[in-house]
Amino acid sequence: MTAKIKELKDLLEDDALLELDETIKEVSQNIKNDDDKEELQYLKDLKKYFEEVLRVIAKDELTEEQAVEILAVLEEMQLQDEEI
Repeated sequence: MTAKIKELKDLLEDDALLELDETIKEVSQNIKNDDDKEELQYLKDLKKYFEEVLRVIAKDELTEEQAVEILAVLEEMQLQDEEI
């Protein structure tokens, strides 16, 4: 496992999925309109995607290039969260 793939695995397991679970819980308790429902579905889809990435990592089928791309997306998402 390359350093980038390990970094991605650790980030997903130790941070992103935990934070996502918390956000899903909060959003699901505060659904008021269709936008809230869409946000909740987006968050659930994102969680499924991250879980699939972890399965692919476990099978040793993720390339370092894919890991770098996913890390870049996660970093962008984090920057957007900080701006809000």
